[in-house]
Amino acid sequence: MIIIDFSIATAAYISVIIFLVMGHWIFYNYFKENDIFENFRFLKECPYCIHIYYDYSSKRFNICPRCHSHIGSK
Repeated sequence: MIIIDFSIATAAYISVIIFLVMGHWIFYNYFKENDIFENFRFLKECPYCIHIYYDYSSKRFNICPRCHSHIGSK
């Protein structure tokens, strides 16, 4: 018969849970498509006040959120 101490059982239980969570996280990120530069296409820079902001709209003219200038798209 195997005799196990309470502290060893607790440590083993916590270790198994940590390894399961880390394994799930690794496989989740491994199969995920990594497109780091996908969000950079939405970055716009105001030529007047040099403010950088996200613009998700597809309008021809944008408005800078800081100085409220009308900016034409290229």
